[in-house]
Amino acid sequence: SKRLVAAGGYREVCVWDPYSGALAFRLTSTNLVGPVRSLLWVPGRKLLFAGCGEPGRNGRVVAFDQDGGERGKALLGPADAVVALAVRSNERLLAAASMDRKVYVYDLDTRATEWAPLAHDAAVLATSWSPDASFLASGDYDGHVKLWDGADGERLGSGKQTGPVLGLAFQPSGLSLVAAVGGWGRRSVSVLTPQKAAASTNSGETNQKVKYELRLARELGIPAGSPVSLTAAPRPALRMLVVANDGVI
Repeated sequence: SKRLVAAGGYREVCVWDPYSGALAFRLTSTNLVGPVRSLLWVPGRKLLFAGCGEPGRNGRVVAFDQDGGERGKALLGPADAVVALAVRSNERLLAAASMDRKVYVYDLDTRATEWAPLAHDAAVLATSWSPDASFLASGDYDGHVKLWDGADGERLGSGKQTGPVLGLAFQPSGLSLVAAVGGWGRRSVSVLTPQKAAASTNSGETNQKVKYELRLARELGIPAGSPVSLTAAPRPALRMLVVANDGVI
């Protein structure tokens, strides 16, 4: 792609040419309600998804094509702003984390919700699929990270962090999950490893799903500012990119 995409704030998305720095065009729609809080480019579908919403209402996800046109109906359901998006590796399911304390998973072919909303007890601020689509993770304002079955949305485990979970990303191997923790709590970029819970290990039921505990394996560092987002690089050598609110990457 020869274009750089950035959220433009209230009810619009701005697209710039990274070579010239010139504004290419603005994406607008009556379906964009309130600030645009999350963006996700899905390359196989050549679509840009924008999550938006107003405080306490009208959360939704709007899709645009690479020429700036709106594509298909908006993904509705959230009762508050959509602040994070993640797509499964086969690009069929899209997860939308909302301030209404839920994660919504949509089928991008039908534009309908795939499962019942995945519930938290606080605003959900981050979400990520594992590379093999086995797991979906989500993190909330109270510091809880939950692990869901990537096939049917059943909750498989959880872990508690020291502050709001502002970003989540599985490492390329899929064996661990990195959490950006900040806000009112202790700042950290933490590597979490799913470990089988004792009840699952000792159970004699052959059809019972394995349950997990998300345990801290190590910390990658303590940013001077609160980490606000992170992403896993496609090449294992690059590992992880973290953005903090002190302007440091």
